[in-house]
Amino acid sequence: MSDPEVDFDEVKPADYAAFGIRWLILPSYMQPPVPAVRVERRGPYALWRIPDSGYVQVVDTRGVVSATSGDLGSFAATFLPGLSSTDPIFPTVAYGPAQAAPGTLPLGEQPHGPPGQIISERPDLTDGVLETTVLATRSSVVLLSVSYNPGWQATVDGRASPTEMVAPALIGVRVGPGVHTVRFVYRGFPDYPQLFVLAAIGLIGLIVIERRRRSLAKS
Repeated sequence: MSDPEVDFDEVKPADYAAFGIRWLILPSYMQPPVPAVRVERRGPYALWRIPDSGYVQVVDTRGVVSATSGDLGSFAATFLPGLSSTDPIFPTVAYGPAQAAPGTLPLGEQPHGPPGQIISERPDLTDGVLETTVLATRSSVVLLSVSYNPGWQATVDGRASPTEMVAPALIGVRVGPGVHTVRFVYRGFPDYPQLFVLAAIGLIGLIVIERRRRSLAKS
């Protein structure tokens, strides 16, 4: 997300929602650039909360952009300025050789009202878990404002559901109309034990080689 973050616009509420920004710490004399509620003031700084901004949102998707790890931010400069604060429409991403997920809105169709709303949000980011209850008015995507990673898995109403990459580099899961409980869980890289074993074998090999080298040098 480092490349897309360069194009973050501090005066656009839609960018705060896309990047999951809820809190602002500003000098006490400065007003926030977007609507916010002051929570606390200490010394020369004040803490502000952006209402209705959290880790997840229900969005429409349409269109496809292609990206690799080298040009992930190349389309952010054109995509983010056109992102609506009321009815944002996000393109899906064809990342590397993977195909992009199909959009929830057909080309040329204009949305009639928001695709849904967040009823509740229960994050436990220490354990890499976020659970949310949403009300979707049509087929849409529940978008989690974290960097896309294959380690993130999702369930919808207790059933495993495939995740998809959504611009600028976020993770989403598709839901149909109705009330749904969506759970995101970060499992991490599954092969860490094997990597530790491989690293240990490599380290032992280096020690053996170094001892033989020293032994030959003394003889």
